[in-house]
Amino acid sequence: HEREKALANLRTALALAPDSAEILQIAVDVCENIGDRKQAISYATKAFQKGLTKEQFADDPELQGLLSDPAIKVLLK
Repeated sequence: HEREKALANLRTALALAPDSAEILQIAVDVCENIGDRKQAISYATKAFQKGLTKEQFADDPELQGLLSDPAIKVLLK
């Protein structure tokens, strides 16, 4: 039930602000926390394109597990 609620809230936020790096970062957090790493990486890519900095990403405690993912390492170079 919490997972569905989180995803519904995320969809609403993305619909309202699809170009917001901050909302996309939250999307990365949500997807990583529910175990959808593929979608988390997709949102991370978009977040960087919209202005998220490497420092913001690395400083997010929710994303520490993602830092070792090869796809994220490429984004952070």
